[in-house]
Amino acid sequence: MTRAGARPLALGALGGVLVALAGPPLSVPLLALAGLVSLAAAVSSARTWRQALAAGLAFGVAFSLVALRFIPTTVQRFTPLGWVPAALCLVLLALSQALPWAAAMGAAHALVERARTAAPVAFAAGVLLAVSLPALFPWTPAGFLAPLPALLQLADAVGERGVVTLLALAAGVVASGLARRSWRGVLAGSLLVAAIGAHGALRMRALEAGDASRPRVTIALVDPSIDAKLRWDLPSWPAIAEGLRSVTRRAEASGVDLSIWPESAYPFVLAHAAGPTPRGPRGLLADEGPHGPVLAGLITDGGGLDRFNSATVVAPDFRMQMPADKQRLLWFGEVVPLADVFPWLRRTFQQGAGLVSATGPRLLTSGAARIAVLNCYEDTLPSVARSYAPLDPNLLVNLTNDAWFEGSLEPEMHHRFAVLRAIEQRRDLVRAVNRGVSSWIDASGRVRARAAGDGAGFLRVRPALREGEPTLYARLGDAPFALGVALACALARRRRPRPGS
Repeated sequence: MTRAGARPLALGALGGVLVALAGPPLSVPLLALAGLVSLAAAVSSARTWRQALAAGLAFGVAFSLVALRFIPTTVQRFTPLGWVPAALCLVLLALSQALPWAAAMGAAHALVERARTAAPVAFAAGVLLAVSLPALFPWTPAGFLAPLPALLQLADAVGERGVVTLLALAAGVVASGLARRSWRGVLAGSLLVAAIGAHGALRMRALEAGDASRPRVTIALVDPSIDAKLRWDLPSWPAIAEGLRSVTRRAEASGVDLSIWPESAYPFVLAHAAGPTPRGPRGLLADEGPHGPVLAGLITDGGGLDRFNSATVVAPDFRMQMPADKQRLLWFGEVVPLADVFPWLRRTFQQGAGLVSATGPRLLTSGAARIAVLNCYEDTLPSVARSYAPLDPNLLVNLTNDAWFEGSLEPEMHHRFAVLRAIEQRRDLVRAVNRGVSSWIDASGRVRARAAGDGAGFLRVRPALREGEPTLYARLGDAPFALGVALACALARRRRPRPGS
């Protein structure tokens, strides 16, 4: 490989590593912007679309190998696979995660060479394409900037993908300036980032100004600290239920309006219907407490082979609301792709019979709270949060079981991506997480309170119940911004060189 061909690969890989290192444990958010600059430089230095494609592939693979390095340990812990197959799982996952970046950077190069689109605009369009294509872990550079929420405030208008695209445009301008050794380009890109941050800071201040008058609800976010494997042990189920009740009794004694249990924390399977709940050892509530209301994560049975990853609110009269079900099931955890064709995949990767997804969103209520439940990794998916907007929720709740990834960086990264859902919807978000990061994130993306999952307990929070019209992004989604980017690609044309020049 020539030096010219190696340069895009090296810069692409460097960019992926820098974005990954922006997260924990280093937590240097601005490295995510540096990584985008490196990727933009890689695409600009590519002489052919194949080299640009290779640069995108190198970026995606390097990013995934570093950011998802917890995968081999998780696979070994919960499957019979040894170290070598577990490491191979990470490599294959990294390659699959990298394919969108490869295709998108090849397309960005083609825009420059064939459509004569200005390089920074073409790069931004390529990044938008990359983060819009499906991935098992839909992590974008924006999530790594969550500790700097001022840079993310435009998400209420253009969403997470739009924010990434605008930052990619700035990175592309900086990279073009560096390539030409023009400080004007570097300054222009830096000023664009500064303008995004300045707008965000003003927006956050305006949102905070109205907080004092908003109604609030006092919530206990319960962490029962249940080992992931213990959830499969039927004899342990009564003890798990009692542990949940015990922590909730303490929470209610502190004075709360609602207690929230994590994803599938309640161990027994209940009917997928509104109605009375069990008492005694199987009870969610008890005469001696807790008295409720409790928003509980649980598995429900819809009859036949239909089981749902659900949430419901149980009132003090021991009756539960019609469950709200998870809409997007997690591959290999809740549903195994191609398992009907290759049964060994289900035996290897899935415990139990599998689940089915919801037919649509459903709100839960508790007092004045109209609650949209984002179950597990749904708080990393803009489309799921958007699906609730027509139902007019005034609070977002995430239920998660992060015991699967205990001891890794995944719980912290999961928490950071949830910040974007609060900003996009302009609703406070509370997260009840088993062995992970339970937290309260306000509508501007500030983390108001958090607990790191250091044993059974609860976090007491007072989120606002925010009313008002859905945000522009909640109403319109990604399409208007994508059309704007397409128009920018058509208009931002480079001048053709004069003959003989």
